[in-house]
Amino acid sequence: MKKITYLFILLSVSFLSMQAQEYKNGIGVHFTGLDFYGPQTGNYFFHDKVNKETNEIQRRLAWDPSIRVSYWHMFNKRFDLNAGINVAALQYPASDKDSNFILAKLGANTLKNEVPYIAIDTKLNFNILPKIEYMVSPYVTAGLSFSMREKHSGLDIPAGLGINIDLGKGVFLNWESDYRVAVSSVNQSHVSHSLGFVYWWKSSKEVKTPVLKAPEPVMIKDTDNDGIADADDACPTIPGKKEMKGCPDRDNDGIADNEDLCPDTKGLKQYNGCPDTDGDGIQDSKDNCPTVAGLAKYKGCPIPDTDGDGFNDEVDKCPQVASSTNSGCPEIKQED
Repeated sequence: MKKITYLFILLSVSFLSMQAQEYKNGIGVHFTGLDFYGPQTGNYFFHDKVNKETNEIQRRLAWDPSIRVSYWHMFNKRFDLNAGINVAALQYPASDKDSNFILAKLGANTLKNEVPYIAIDTKLNFNILPKIEYMVSPYVTAGLSFSMREKHSGLDIPAGLGINIDLGKGVFLNWESDYRVAVSSVNQSHVSHSLGFVYWWKSSKEVKTPVLKAPEPVMIKDTDNDGIADADDACPTIPGKKEMKGCPDRDNDGIADNEDLCPDTKGLKQYNGCPDTDGDGIQDSKDNCPTVAGLAKYKGCPIPDTDGDGFNDEVDKCPQVASSTNSGCPEIKQED
């Protein structure tokens, strides 16, 4: 039993705390009962009326029916403006404890003097439970009312209680009761009870919370898409290597192509990227014998041996005559 009770309470709280949409303005139509008989006699709500035809006593409401049209505006979740106009046809008491009025209500006096009655009121509501947070929202209300009938007009101060029930899609069921204290001497205090519907709509001037946008990233220009910004790229239109300052090195000799005189052949830095295959200190492009070490004075070729006797021309005393002895010269016989 305790579990069922707890579940019922939990569901009730969840139902009452349903999140309603936030509305700004509303318009309502209300069926109202105006009770002047209660303050006149102290008997509110029902009274005993004599049926003239059957002489039977019947219990009836002492209220006069009227129609009220209202305008609502929400300042914030706690405070609403509630303004409206009430229209009715009724017998208005001429004074406090008006015997003619009381007898007419009891049915003992057939003399009635019903006149058009208009009341314009403006009230401020304090929501005990905000409408935007709860489905059922009670409130207290107070304000000022200006009424007119025939040649008379005056002021009343209404104060009372009300309740709004959210039916969905901006429609609320509204009940309100207030006691209207007469301020003007020609007015009489009375009670007003109303039941109606209020339709709320969202304001078109609803303030939107500005959305902060993240700063847009700075776009770095990299024409050749090699990962090196054009401002730091020595070759901005040709993809290259970071260690070459953005320039290519096709032969991978550590010398950028724009500084390499032999960009397709791996070479040495002292020769501006050109090779020295035989290592004789003469780059291949200027070496007539690039694969054989030689001397600069022979354009990179070794010292020649014209007669092929194994003595190079620089040490061969007979460079034109082959001889393997006698410093490259043929041996002279004794008898000669």
